[in-house]
Amino acid sequence: MTTFRSTSVVVLFALALAGCGGDDAATKADVIADADKICADGNKELEAIGDPTSVEEVPDFARRSVPVVESVIDKIEALDAPEEGKADFDTFVRSTREAVDIVRPLADADPSDEAAIQEAATKADAAGTKGEQAAKAYGFKECGKEGGI
Repeated sequence: MTTFRSTSVVVLFALALAGCGGDDAATKADVIADADKICADGNKELEAIGDPTSVEEVPDFARRSVPVVESVIDKIEALDAPEEGKADFDTFVRSTREAVDIVRPLADADPSDEAAIQEAATKADAAGTKGEQAAKAYGFKECGKEGGI
């Protein structure tokens, strides 16, 4: 009788574990809703920072905006997107990180080196455009907005 009870407990425990999490996997719609909320919050922070209006303002802009975008993209990446549309999701994350990596050194840029700042801005814009396209392809509404995350 002890063997039957032990086996029954093991089987019941295994069945209980099998039922955990199986139905809780995030859907693409869940990820879109969660990520768009995260992006909306990040975009509000970026709006408060404002765009630089001169090359002299670029270093301060980079220092203040990079942490915001990094935080947003870390949260989005942690959402663990399902396989459906995963290539677009991953391209959005990767391209946004690439843009951040290009902008980050501008925090220490010499404002008198306008050519270097312009070159970095052009590269960051290209990465951002690729990210925007991937975000739209995935179905995001807030993420990938022009001028935002």
